[in-house]
Parts: sequence; structure tokens; C-alpha cells
Amino acid sequence: MKIKEKSINEFGKKVSRKLKKKVISNKRDFDILDCIPLIRGKQCMYIVDWTQYKMTYIRGLENMLGYDKEEFDIDHAFSCIHPEDVKIVYRIVKGTLKNALKIGFKEDNNYALVTYRVRKKDGSYINILRKTSPWELDDNGFLLSSLSTITDISFISNNNKVEWDIYANGLDNEVFKKNIFKEFIDFFTERELEIIHCMSRHCTSTDIANELFISLHTVKTHRKNIFKKANCHNRRELMNFCEKNGIL
Repeated sequence: MKIKEKSINEFGKKVSRKLKKKVISNKRDFDILDCIPLIRGKQCMYIVDWTQYKMTYIRGLENMLGYDKEEFDIDHAFSCIHPEDVKIVYRIVKGTLKNALKIGFKEDNNYALVTYRVRKKDGSYINILRKTSPWELDDNGFLLSSLSTITDISFISNNNKVEWDIYANGLDNEVFKKNIFKEFIDFFTERELEIIHCMSRHCTSTDIANELFISLHTVKTHRKNIFKKANCHNRRELMNFCEKNGIL
């Protein structure tokens, strides 16, 4: 399942145009980041300046993923995400960023966690945990740049599922998450959603065919597409995916 880099680039450039008039009154120094210890080959970090739509700081990347700083940018970062994970990760990132641009952070220690698979330069995939937090804010507390720390968690996790959570200190976390859920409104088609709701009631494929007045073959085709989109292998995994992303 691929996502067009053009759509990522267009969204990023749209954000950049919206923020280009914003001024960072207290620009932070990268020196503090150089003092943060990273596990060699297992961690890296980077800063995305959303006012310019570019990475302005990268550290530990080559040791962890094998890429040079010069060849790695935001679009490249998305192109390295596993094809089965990328559309889900993109919606999470987009929803988080859109919400972060609308609210002002009044307190510290706000961050988003996402797990997914990423491709190293040698072609192999690893499971990673990405922790992203605000790096620079404008005078009203609105996001201008973000800091992401990537950790290889392959040695403790190999479930190949995209998981995410939000910790917005001083904000309503549930409201924040519901705004991200909006990005999943069109993840499935209307017919697929009808079938998912039937599945949530433990309906069999035959039951679904009778209820929706469609053929059994059509139901099975839709079920196959649903599982593929969500990268799920059974009903339990699908229900968990839908609940976590506000689809059910």
C-alpha cells in the first residue's frame, strides 16, 4: 500500500505557507541536543522546522538506518515507512500536526508516540518507536518545529502493527485524539464500514450478505480488502484497529 510523496509534500508545504509569517522569539540552540546520549545504532533524532518544511538537525541517523544526512529529508522519511504502515502513519501525523497548529501548548512535556516499521538503507525493515514533541513555539504557544527521537524496538516488539498515543499535558487528551480520528473518516469506503459494523456484531459472511443484499463473493472480497487496508489478519485485530482509530 503506497502513499504518493506528492500528497505528503503538498501537505507539508501548505503548513509551511501557513506558518511562514510566524516568528520564533526564543530560538533554541541545538547544542543541548548534542549532550543527549543516544544508543549507538539503536537511536537517532531529528528536528523538523515546519515553517520551512525541512529537517534542520539530524543526529545518529547513519549509524541507525544507514542514510547520510544529505539524502534524508521529510519526504524520504515517509518513503522509508513500510508500505503496509505508511497510510496509517501519515493520517496520524497529519491529524496530530493539524491539531497542534490549532492549539497553544501552555505546559511542557507534550508528546506523541507512534510505532511502525521503517526501511534501512540495506533494504531490511526494523520496528521503531518515534517520540515527537514540540521543539519551538511562537509567543502564543503554537507549534513551529518538532523534535523526534527514533528508537529501534525490534528486539522487544515484532507485532508489525502501527500503534499510537498522545500525551498532551494540560490539554484534554481525549479531545486531541478525537481530532486525529477525523483523519480516518474516509479510511474505509461506506460499504466497507457497513461490513465492519456487521462484523462488530459477530455476523458471519452469510449473515452480512443477507443483511446488505449483496452476494457472498462480494462480502468476501470486501473483507479481504478491509483486512489488507488495516494490516489485520482476523476480526479481533480489526476491531482493535477500528476502536483505536475512532472508526467504531
